[in-house]
Amino acid sequence: MLTKQNFFILPSILLLLLGGYKNYGQKTNSITNSIESIDIILLIDCSPSTKYTDPYNLRISAARYLLDYLNSTAEIAAVNYRAGVANFGNELGEIIPLKPLLGGELSKSIHKEVIPFTDFRPPLEFARNEFRENSDRSYNRQILILFTDGSPQLTNKILSIDEKKQYFSGEELETDSTRYRTQKLNLIVQELKEMTVELIVIAIGDASKDAQLWQDLIPKKNYISISRISELTEVYHKLGAKISKLSTPTTKKYENELLDKVLIQPYLVKIVFTFLKNNKSVQIDLYSPLGECLEPISGGTPEDLYEIYYVHEPEWEKPWQIKIMGDGAKLEINQLLPKIESWRKPSENIQLGETVTVFARLKRGKKVVVDSKLQLKAKINDIMKEWKVLNNIGEGKYQVKFEKLKQSGNYASQIKAFFNNKPLEADFSELKFEVHETIPVGKWSIFEIIIFVLLIIFMVAFFYTFYRYKIFKKDKVDTKAQIEEDDSKVPKGEEKQYGKAQTAEDEDSQVIKTHQTESTLLEDQKNEFEKIIALKEEGLALFESNNKKAAIEKFQLAIESLNEYSSLGETYASKELEALIQIIIEKPLEEDLEKQREFIYRQLQDDVPMWKIMGIARVLFNRWLCRSDYIQDELFEICSQSKGLDVIEEISKIEIISDWGKKKVEQGKKIVNLAQSYKKLRKKI
Repeated sequence: MLTKQNFFILPSILLLLLGGYKNYGQKTNSITNSIESIDIILLIDCSPSTKYTDPYNLRISAARYLLDYLNSTAEIAAVNYRAGVANFGNELGEIIPLKPLLGGELSKSIHKEVIPFTDFRPPLEFARNEFRENSDRSYNRQILILFTDGSPQLTNKILSIDEKKQYFSGEELETDSTRYRTQKLNLIVQELKEMTVELIVIAIGDASKDAQLWQDLIPKKNYISISRISELTEVYHKLGAKISKLSTPTTKKYENELLDKVLIQPYLVKIVFTFLKNNKSVQIDLYSPLGECLEPISGGTPEDLYEIYYVHEPEWEKPWQIKIMGDGAKLEINQLLPKIESWRKPSENIQLGETVTVFARLKRGKKVVVDSKLQLKAKINDIMKEWKVLNNIGEGKYQVKFEKLKQSGNYASQIKAFFNNKPLEADFSELKFEVHETIPVGKWSIFEIIIFVLLIIFMVAFFYTFYRYKIFKKDKVDTKAQIEEDDSKVPKGEEKQYGKAQTAEDEDSQVIKTHQTESTLLEDQKNEFEKIIALKEEGLALFESNNKKAAIEKFQLAIESLNEYSSLGETYASKELEALIQIIIEKPLEEDLEKQREFIYRQLQDDVPMWKIMGIARVLFNRWLCRSDYIQDELFEICSQSKGLDVIEEISKIEIISDWGKKKVEQGKKIVNLAQSYKKLRKKI
């Protein structure tokens, strides 16, 4: 049965001949780490009730911690963050528009405020407008976190249960005299949802009583209730780890002063140690396996309840040491795992019975891990129960062969890493591939058929063009041989007279002429030249009899005849023209001087042949034409413009008599030398 592979043999051979067959039909595996963009806005309740629910302003410290934590883990998570903040009561307080989260400066801009009452519409409206104006929803994840300690209260009057339901459902309240009374909370939340904004509500105190009202507007998992304000920092930490998509953290609690040791797994790319203190008096020291005491990259001041340490490619052969002084703290460790990269051969079009080779390697960031203690194992889901060990083929690469797959369908291979025969955590994406039966031509896609037809058309056109070129080249060689054979028949000594030298453009006409008999051609030439000589002699006789006007007409008629017969002997024609023009110049009629000049001008119009140019040029450079330097310069310009450098090259060979002619030739030689240098340069290029 015909398959795609053997059906494409002919076009493939063509591509090979043209030099374009290189890895045809195969894809190389490439893995890129994309950078994600995330926009986060924090809305912080600053109503008067927070004096009781948060007397130490831990909500401010926790908000700073969240932004510092995200900033510290941005590189680990491969995320570009922007953040904004707004304090609120029944109005907006201090706001920070969305801006890049770099250097920790933004977190220092968060301050406590006291703003009367509680209305969720102003801060949610601010966030909606900020996301709408500043976020590119095609690329940026958008997250909105609202912290509150109470129920909505628009005036001094506390809302009843029914009034709160009306408020959350968007119904207008009679007691609502604020400028936001026309805004509906449910519609603002709906708009945020349509903009793909993830709204998370964190509630404490009386606010937890409104849980169901919030859960009617947002997913249940996005509503978080806490009983103590001291839990807020830990909640923010978990949200930060979730937003950053870091691995599940390792958690430890230290209740008292102690010295602890922590072992980490081999080949971690990055690691973050986050300490959440039980109170501000706790002191923490972190030592690397080399004994170095590290400084926190965020937190650690007397006002902070947290310290964050960030380490790139941490040491793992010995334990890290932690020293806690004070009432204790909580430790969370987030880590960026090494990654298993994999690819296969063949990369596509896997047929039944083919052997599939899977390749893999472990990478620590951009570095390939080369270690004899490292081992990789693989299996294909659904058809294999046992893990198969990959062979180490050097330079950190491993391979395994899955031979003769007997069933068509979709498959996925999994790969695990082991170090010293112990499992090693590593990120890995399943390597998926499809095994299919031999594909009949009838099942080809339209696109594949079109590509194949175009390849065939191109192949036919290529060989046809090549064939026509060979024929053309052969015909040209045959024509040249025929011309040389015909030229050899011209009697010796008559080559100059009959203009043997010819340009490439005259070859076709010359081939036709060679079919005439030699005797007829010579006889025609003799007759034509005899007529021209007769006209010249008649003109000379008329000059002798003082009939100058009639003589000039005879000479002009001779020149016109010479134009018609010039193709039979250009060398002869050029000399005769020179003689005739000299006669006209040397025997002028004063009253017809302008007419003579115009007559000579006419000889240089249109496509002037070289023999005519040279005939006039010889006179120009050896006589005073029309007794005027100005006219002589003008005629020289006409000659040089007609044939350019070819004229100057020929003129430079003439024996010069006049001073004016010598001056012009010196100028011409400089132009010729420059032109010859230019021609040589073009040949080199």
